[in-house]
Amino acid sequence: MKTLSFAGREMPVIGAGLWGIGEGIDAHAQRRALDAAFDAGLVLLDTAEMYGNGASERVAGAAARSARAQGKDVFVVSKVLPSNARPQLMRTALTRSLHNLGLDYLDMYLLHWRSTADLALVAQQMHEFVQEGLIRHWGVSNFDVADMQELLAVPYGEECACDQNLYNLANRGMDHDLMPWLRDHHIPLMAYSPLGDGGPAGTRVMVNNTEVKKVAARHHASAQQVMLAWCVRDGNTLAIPQSANPEHLVQDFHSGSLELDEHDFAALDSAFPAPTSKQRLAKL
Repeated sequence: MKTLSFAGREMPVIGAGLWGIGEGIDAHAQRRALDAAFDAGLVLLDTAEMYGNGASERVAGAAARSARAQGKDVFVVSKVLPSNARPQLMRTALTRSLHNLGLDYLDMYLLHWRSTADLALVAQQMHEFVQEGLIRHWGVSNFDVADMQELLAVPYGEECACDQNLYNLANRGMDHDLMPWLRDHHIPLMAYSPLGDGGPAGTRVMVNNTEVKKVAARHHASAQQVMLAWCVRDGNTLAIPQSANPEHLVQDFHSGSLELDEHDFAALDSAFPAPTSKQRLAKL
């Protein structure tokens, strides 16, 4: 299993995203999938206060507590809405998320997107949360290069430990500038929707692509496993696919052991070319 340095520890390159719970995805099914994935070695869970109005956090917390009781070192990520990214509101939001999770601290707390949030105030508040032991690390989501540059220029901005963004074969605009920038600054990327853009059409485009199928056949793997292995190819990316199917989530996790070669990458690049100029950051 490939790993990367993430928030001060070696982390498997595949985690689990928990978007959609309470909004169409059955919580019991998701819990069964997570338990199976933990047994396979999965470590990281990604949730947010806005996912199902706290329903996702409750599932993540219950799963994490159970796994930790079995000696598994689960890493929990949640996110604060930009509308709550103000000093007092942010503390209230974090307290509510910890209550939903049933945890004393978060391993990683992210600003969900930029909006009108004051980055200096956000960094200051995040720093205070770390000092108080309420969170261990913090980062951001849906930040492009200019946003990251502005963040690193404010006090405590250099503590940012992650940038989470939409990234997959069909949405690879970040390859032009953001991905190299993050690598140069030793900030890992957490790739959400690595198997699609949240809709079936985007997923089908990749899964049904001829080159993706050929690469999968050469490796006796699924198309989804190839897509995930491609996503984490640079050693600075952790992907968080979502699935409430135990078999699928375990297969997703094992994608971190799939080794693609230069011929595979060339075939995938021919089907989904890298950008040749700056692209607008893709978001959901």
